[in-house]
Amino acid sequence: MTILYVVLSPFLLIVGAAIMFFTARWQRKLRERGVKSGGALLGMYLIGGVWMLMGAVFMVYGVAGMR
Repeated sequence: MTILYVVLSPFLLIVGAAIMFFTARWQRKLRERGVKSGGALLGMYLIGGVWMLMGAVFMVYGVAGMR
């Protein structure tokens, strides 16, 4: 199980960072296409943050389990 945590944590960190990066990059385009709500963009940032938090927690579990 610790191998799963160690393998999965970088994937979660990368996906979370990618969600946040592309939300920030496409924010202007999303607003032009009709996403007027700041809550929708905040939700995307929160989703990215949760993915990154899960990756960090899994990394701690994986490293602690390998000892």
